[in-house]
Amino acid sequence: MDREDMKEVEDFWHDYLTVIIGSIGVTVFSVITFAIVTRLFSPEQFGSLNLFMLVVQISLFFGANWTANAMTRFGKEEAITAGTVTKTFWARVFMFSITPPCFC
Repeated sequence: MDREDMKEVEDFWHDYLTVIIGSIGVTVFSVITFAIVTRLFSPEQFGSLNLFMLVVQISLFFGANWTANAMTRFGKEEAITAGTVTKTFWARVFMFSITPPCFC
């Protein structure tokens, strides 16, 4: 393996470990937050919070996440060719602006 291949392997492991550490951090934060919230709210309040979070997550799924794959694909292509993702970003912002308010 030449120097360029070694650099690519090092970058891969650095990126991989960054994602893993971030995922573990989010999980720990979620567990701590869950423990605090369950102590602060009554069962009725906690149930209302869970219903609200369900509605928010479903709304985000239909309102925002449907463009994530396109952002990944076209953003990558634009980043490779132009070195930026400006056009893809603003195209996604435009799509959000015309999405009905019930999905945002």
